[in-house]
Order: sequence, then C-alpha cells, then structure tokens
Amino acid sequence: MPISKIFAAVALLYGATLAIATFTWKQPMFQLFQSEHATGITFLVAGVFFLPFVITFTALGLNTAEGEASSSETKKRLAMLSKECRMWSVTWHGVIGFIMLSWLGFMIVGDAVNPFFAFSAGISVASGLWFMFVYPTAKRLFDTSSKSA
Repeated sequence: MPISKIFAAVALLYGATLAIATFTWKQPMFQLFQSEHATGITFLVAGVFFLPFVITFTALGLNTAEGEASSSETKKRLAMLSKECRMWSVTWHGVIGFIMLSWLGFMIVGDAVNPFFAFSAGISVASGLWFMFVYPTAKRLFDTSSKSA
C-alpha cells in the first residue's frame, strides 16, 4: 500500500474522530477534548495533515496566488478535475457543508457543538479524501514532471 494511502487513512480516521467530537465533546467519554489546550492541539495536528494537501494542490497548478484573480488555466484545470474525478466535488462541498452546519449548530445550541473541532475535522478529512481518491487522478492529469521523463 502506498504511503499516500496510509497517510490518507490516518487523516480520515483523525478527521472522523474530530467530527464525532464536534457534537459530543462535552460528554464524559470525550474528556480529552475538554482540556484548555485541546482546540489548539487538534488544530495543529489537523494542520500537519492539511499541509501536504496544500503543497500538492499548489504543485499541480490548481490554485492561484492570494489576491490574484483565478486564471483561465486554473479554472480549466479545476473543471477538468471535477469532470474526471467526481469525488473532488464531493470532497470540496461536503467539507464546506459540514463546517457550515457545525457553525450553525453552534449558533443555535451554543457550546454543545464545537465548530473549531469541526474545522479541524474538515481540513483533515479534505486531505484524507484528496490523497485517497482525488490526488491519483489529479497527478495523472496535471503532473508534467512524470510526463516529460
């Protein structure tokens, strides 16, 4: 099994744990998530999972620099990726939807829902899904270094 698949599985497991903790973190069984440093630590770990996603996403030319308008090439690449790999849309919209739902839950029921755990869960799951399902397609489509060799 390639290291990227193992990394993806661990990121998905971590994200799933935080997704559950988002709504159950006040329960006695989840006391670990009630410490004063839990939010920061969970976000730091999620960032470690998210960084490889950002690096590979950028290396494949799927984003533009901050403050710049999206180029037509970037838009074309994202459209091609969405067409070739349906999981990309599911990943993107599912993660954004989950984070928005948790913030809405927090606004309605208060701190019974922890939106910061949801954000950390979202970026971990996004990275896990990226490396499990989307990255192989994106690499095949856009990695010019392997095509020129």
